[in-house]
Amino acid sequence: MKPMENNAKQVVLSSLLKYKKKSISIEMLAGLTGINDLDFITYTVDDLVSNDVVTRDDYNYVNLTPKSRLKLAFLLIKAGNDIEKLCKYLDWKEFEAFTLDILLYHEFQVYSRVRFKSSKKKRYELDLLAIRDPIILCIDCKHWSPRTGKKHALKKAVEKQVERTIAFSKDADLSKFCIERNDGGFLMPLLISWLIEDIKTHQNVPIVPIFQLSFFLNQLDVYVNEFKIISLNK
Repeated sequence: MKPMENNAKQVVLSSLLKYKKKSISIEMLAGLTGINDLDFITYTVDDLVSNDVVTRDDYNYVNLTPKSRLKLAFLLIKAGNDIEKLCKYLDWKEFEAFTLDILLYHEFQVYSRVRFKSSKKKRYELDLLAIRDPIILCIDCKHWSPRTGKKHALKKAVEKQVERTIAFSKDADLSKFCIERNDGGFLMPLLISWLIEDIKTHQNVPIVPIFQLSFFLNQLDVYVNEFKIISLNK
């Protein structure tokens, strides 16, 4: 692809990423980009459709989901665009929705926004609880852009997630999630980040970038004993 065409393609991807509604027509997309060549817009959209980034319906509208918006962002990152700027166009709901979608693909049963109280009446919340016997993932999604002091903040986030996971193991009503004690199941705290971080683990808790999550889950059964796990045995 010629440099001018490549730049024009990035304009199309960026315009789709910034667009906040769920669908957009080819004509409206052309207007947003300032590119009057509808054949080029259509060709670029066809390429995105063929690579499972977006879908297009019978009315020639491009459909956007949290998953497609994350994929658009990754394509723009690979093309050399500024990560911090791209973060501004993605919110935490889209980040969590994409994470949930990946977990479902890997045959986890997933619960969002799991709230419970400890025996001391302290309130806790897990972003996602993902179950694939015998593994129960207690997940904290960190949609953080680059910033000063992030390494320290990540370590603190891991420590808090370990606290939440232990509290869940002791005080949550596990029957709501069809979890039984003493059946060999175990909990594992996990942080999922937007970016590749300076640290990959802390206290044996993995910190996994969202675009590496699928690979991580594929390997999890083999390497799970290398990470921090919390037994449900009484």
